[in-house]
Amino acid sequence: MFSGGNLLTLFVYAAVGEAMLPMIISIAAISPFAGKFADRKGVRIPLIIGPVITSTGFFFFSTYGITPGPGAYWNTFFLSFLLLGIGMGITVAPLTTAAMGAISEDNSGIASGINNRVARAAGVLAIALLGAVVLFSFKNSVENEISVMDISSGMKNEIMFESSKFAAAEVPDSLTGEN
Repeated sequence: MFSGGNLLTLFVYAAVGEAMLPMIISIAAISPFAGKFADRKGVRIPLIIGPVITSTGFFFFSTYGITPGPGAYWNTFFLSFLLLGIGMGITVAPLTTAAMGAISEDNSGIASGINNRVARAAGVLAIALLGAVVLFSFKNSVENEISVMDISSGMKNEIMFESSKFAAAEVPDSLTGEN
C-alpha cells in the first residue's frame, strides 16, 4: 500500500509538472531577456506588462469549466499556462532587480535571502489564507442552508460543529431523512 501510494503520488505530480511545462519553459526562456531589458531601460515597463499578461492567463483559467477530457488541454489550459509563463518571465527578473536595487551592496546578501524567503513564503501564505476563506465560506453556506430547515437548534448546532471539519465533516448520527 505504501509503495503503491508513493507510485501514484509520483504519477500525479509528474502529470501536474507536465501540464505546467509551458509556464516553466516560458519563464526560463524569457527571464534573461527581461532582466537585460530592465538593466537597460528600467523596471517600469516589464512590471506593468508582465502582470497584465499573467492576470490574463489567470482569467482564462476561470473561463473553462469542465472540459471533455485530456484532449482539451491544448485548447484550454495550455494557453493559460503559456500566458502565465510569459507574464511571469517578463516580471520575475525585473521585480528582483527592483527589490535588490533598492538596497546597498553591503546588504545584498541578506536582502537576497529575504527576497528569496518572501517569494517562497508567499505561496504557503496564499494557500493558508485561501483555506481559511474557503472554510469560512463553507460554514456560512451551511449556516444559511440550515437556518431555513425545520430542525431543532441542537441539530443545527451539531451540523455547524461538523461543518468546521470541512471535508472530514460527517452527518450527525441523530439526523435522519425525517428530521
